[in-house]
Amino acid sequence: MRSILESQYAKCGVFMIGEDINGDIKRFKTMSSEERNQITLLMGHMSHGLHRYFSAPSTYLTLLRNPVERVFSEYRFLSSNRQHPLFKVVHGLNFQEYLAIDPTRQGCNGQTRLLSGIAYQEEIGIPDIGPIEKADFETAMQNLKKFYPMVGLLEKIDETLMLWRQHLGWRFPFYVKKNITIRTDAKLSGADTALINEKNQYDLILYRQAMKMLEEKLDSQSYLFMKQLSLFKIMNKFYQKLVA
Repeated sequence: MRSILESQYAKCGVFMIGEDINGDIKRFKTMSSEERNQITLLMGHMSHGLHRYFSAPSTYLTLLRNPVERVFSEYRFLSSNRQHPLFKVVHGLNFQEYLAIDPTRQGCNGQTRLLSGIAYQEEIGIPDIGPIEKADFETAMQNLKKFYPMVGLLEKIDETLMLWRQHLGWRFPFYVKKNITIRTDAKLSGADTALINEKNQYDLILYRQAMKMLEEKLDSQSYLFMKQLSLFKIMNKFYQKLVA
């Protein structure tokens, strides 16, 4: 996603929230208003709410994922990526042990947590680490409907990108897959799936609502859009082969 976004905006107007997530968010908030107004793209992992620091209206983009696949993918990635700061914490844990400690605070309704905008010690943009309550879920749903009219799904990445292209006037957003987990020994059992569902009840509802919003948006598109979508899928396959 970062590569896709960077290809659409001039580098001088991009502010990246990178590996030092909390530090980068704090640096963004301490910038002068003049400096912040030069930013055309603020991207990275953050909790909802940083639009308040811009004087002009902002457009939010987010890419949600099936909660079961997302949580298990995070575990596989962290337990196999030796370069990640949490590798030593996660390596050696089975999945249920991992979810019990939830070191990223994203394993239990993590998408609801970010979209709700609940902040750690009132630090807007930095997500809280406490349990997610029904009121947080309701806030997340309100934010989703109000601020994310172009909500996307990883499972429909091409459709999402073409809607964003149409809405924001992008060039064709060609991409290649990155951060693919190489670990293949970890398998998701029925008990694991049940545990994820139990701990992500709000995320499951949120995901279904996002899917409904996306499908309604797609159903309203013209024949020309659908032709462009088909063309993009074909062109992107060639692009992926060229850069592989």
